[in-house]
Order: sequence, then C-alpha cells, then structure tokens
Amino acid sequence: MSKHRKVILLIILNALISFVLLIVTDYIFFKYIYNGYINSLNEKHKLEETDGHIRYKTFDFNIDDFHTTNVYNVFLEKKYYHDVIIPDKYNGKKAPIVLFGDSYTWLYPDTGLQKLLAEYTKRPVFNFAFWGWGAQHMYYLTQKDLLYKIINSENFEKNPEYIVYTYIRDHKNRLYSVMDYFLDIKPYLTYEKTNDKLKIKEYSFFHKLLFRLFLYRYFLNEHKNYDNTFSYNILYDLINESKKEILKHYPDIKFVILYYNQEKDIIKEENEMFEKLRNMGFICISTKNLTKEDLSSSKYTDSDGYHPNPSAWRQIVPNFSKIFK
Repeated sequence: MSKHRKVILLIILNALISFVLLIVTDYIFFKYIYNGYINSLNEKHKLEETDGHIRYKTFDFNIDDFHTTNVYNVFLEKKYYHDVIIPDKYNGKKAPIVLFGDSYTWLYPDTGLQKLLAEYTKRPVFNFAFWGWGAQHMYYLTQKDLLYKIINSENFEKNPEYIVYTYIRDHKNRLYSVMDYFLDIKPYLTYEKTNDKLKIKEYSFFHKLLFRLFLYRYFLNEHKNYDNTFSYNILYDLINESKKEILKHYPDIKFVILYYNQEKDIIKEENEMFEKLRNMGFICISTKNLTKEDLSSSKYTDSDGYHPNPSAWRQIVPNFSKIFK
C-alpha cells in the first residue's frame, strides 16, 4: 500500500473514530440532562417515577411532521387545526371568533377555552393554535390565503368579528432558533426585522447540521441573549403585523389579546408592549382581571405545573366572554 493511500485511510479512520466519540458523548449528555429533568419533574409534582418517553433524535430523518418544528409549513394543508365548534342552538346571528396561540389554547378543545367560549358567547369558535407556538406562527398563518378559505368555507352568515391571541410570557423565549432542545432537531421559526420589514430568518447549512446534536442545541439555549427590549419589540411587531394581515380580509374585526398570567413579577418592557398595543386598538386582558384564583396552583394546572386544565378555563371564560357582546 502506497504512503499516500495510508495517509488517506488514517484520516478516514480518525474521522470515523472522532464522529463515533462525538455521537457517544452527545448521547451520554442527552441522557444526563434528560434524567435530571425527569427527576426534578417528579420531585416538584410528587409524581411516581416517570418512564422516559423522549428519545434521542439526532438520527431522525423521516419524522412525522406533526411532531416537528416545521409543522407550521403544513398545518393548514394537512388540517392539523381543530374543527370549528358551533354552539348548541346557534341561530347564525352572532359572528365567529378565531383563536390563535400555543398549547394553552390547543389542549382540551372539547373542555377548554374553545368549547367554553362557544358555549358562553353563543358564537362559532375556530382554533388555529398549536403546542409550542408563539406570535410568529400566528403571523405566518395570517399571511396565508388558505387560512381565510378555511374560515369562509364554513359559510357562516357573518365574517369573524373577533380574533383572540392567547399570550403567555414564554412567547418571548420562543423568538430564537431553539425552543425545546429535547424535541427540536431543526431551527425554530424565527423572524428578524430587515429594512423595517419582518422576514423569516434563514440559517446556514452548517448551523442546521450542528443543530442535530443535542450538545449544540443545549449550548445555544443556555446562551440565548434574552434582551427584553429586542424580544418585546419583535413580539409587538409580530402581533401588530398579524392584525394588519387579518384586516385585509375582515376590515371590521376586533383583536383581543388574552394574557394568561401565572407570573409573580412585572417586566417593564412587557407592560410597555401592552400599552403600545392598546394604543393601536388592541383589546388587552389579563387573566388576573378575570379571576382571583392562583392559576399557577396545582388545582388549575396539569401535572407539568404550567398548562391550564379545564378547571382553569371554567374560572376564566365566564368573565372573559362578557367582552364578546
């Protein structure tokens, strides 16, 4: 064997060994972080030992798009949204409500916000929320003609009168390429402002390749630059631009922001964002003005300690529904 071929084979062998070591290290780190997460969850909520259900996903290439960060690309086409709920004895006189948001709105469609809002307001209620989403996904959907075709295909006598976007504080943390380092293997949908216009941020091939490594995703998440001024400015733009898109189709629509508030502290920049939104004609309502109950308590949350259960929505919706005259 020539010296030249030996050098090439040595390089290939070292590259393979390095790759295997990297993957082994990545997997061990994944298990370490995941086991710590499960143990802390069990301790916090006094649960019995939980079986792990999140697998190591670096080599997942043929994933069901329902469980990827790219679900927004096919959300409308594949009908991943919930069916519209029409209240009993609906007489057609009241215009529909359209919901946007994340898992808080997406969960419990038959016993949560969507169902109860239909019952209390006597209006049909659409639900275009999805777990893990933020304001950027609402903006993405509102730019799609298919969204309005789906709404109009129900042939209600009146166009939608209200949009409801359920906001939680974590939406500012979802403006970056990593949302869930356990589940995401592709960069998250993010927007940046260029020449005073919102544009989807493009990521390099190298970034996308490294993103498949748990180590890389974890590192990115731990070193997010949580700039409140930047975050809330982008959130404001995404919400405001969503309204502009919707008004092109439904000029008389009212835009309601429901702040699902489980927070103990106050963020100045967040309050400033809501003040700007109110000045732009948005109806902004905090759950703290709808119920005196502690929505972060175990009585009103799922086992994860965050997501609202049906009891929480039964506390909120009766008063919330009064704004839909």
